[in-house]
Amino acid sequence: MCDVFQAMRLYHLYSVVGELNELAASGEASKKGRAKGPPVKKERARKWRELILAIAQKFWEQNPRWVGQPVNTAKKIAQAVNQMRAAQQPGCEPLATKTIADHLRVALAEAQQLP
Repeated sequence: MCDVFQAMRLYHLYSVVGELNELAASGEASKKGRAKGPPVKKERARKWRELILAIAQKFWEQNPRWVGQPVNTAKKIAQAVNQMRAAQQPGCEPLATKTIADHLRVALAEAQQLP
């Protein structure tokens, strides 16, 4: 009888540990998902916008007629932006000109809101 009780107790512990491991694995998956969530993506996009704006401002110092023209500026600085991205994040895909223009447009709007 003692052996049967011990076997049942061990089986119970085995099943409880399996459930706990499953919960722990689920928690880790949730943690990884949150690490790639909207707040992280927004922060990453904000950093790219700052870098794109810095490149655009350098371009505008040399070519003042393009100031305030995000689409035309994006066409001119696309190569520099994508080289900068490749240097900072090897293996990333290059940004399209329209995406650079959109980031530049948002960065300019954010810069105007600052006091």
